[in-house]
Amino acid sequence: MTVATVRERDSAAKSRLEVFPCYSGLHAVWFYRINHWLRNRGFWLLARWLSQVARFLTGIEIQSRVRVTLNPGVTLGGTGKEHGKRHPTIEDEVVIGGGAKVLGNITVGRNCRIGAGSVVLRNVPENRRTSITRFRFLGG
Repeated sequence: MTVATVRERDSAAKSRLEVFPCYSGLHAVWFYRINHWLRNRGFWLLARWLSQVARFLTGIEIQSRVRVTLNPGVTLGGTGKEHGKRHPTIEDEVVIGGGAKVLGNITVGRNCRIGAGSVVLRNVPENRRTSITRFRFLGG
């Protein structure tokens, strides 16, 4: 992800100068790429430590060994009703289709597939697949 990508996809971004210092999601992705590179070359402790530094600085933690695919337009966010941790935990080998919304302090289990346009409000167990014909997936 680049500053130009953020400007292209976020209509609230007024300038490159604003995006570079102010978008913690962008910073978290940059840290992740460094951490992933380090881990793949055997520097796992340094990668783990830098992951914690990134979490402290951005409030976002992306593990250096994570393998997740988020398609364009995915929203990972809070519902506004929770206190404390408000955002979802996405485990490894998860694919989330374009435009899907995963909201609240929930967990999407390992090896899940969330269909495009789905709205997920409850925990999703491991190995769950959503059907394209089911527009709204609410877990369970």
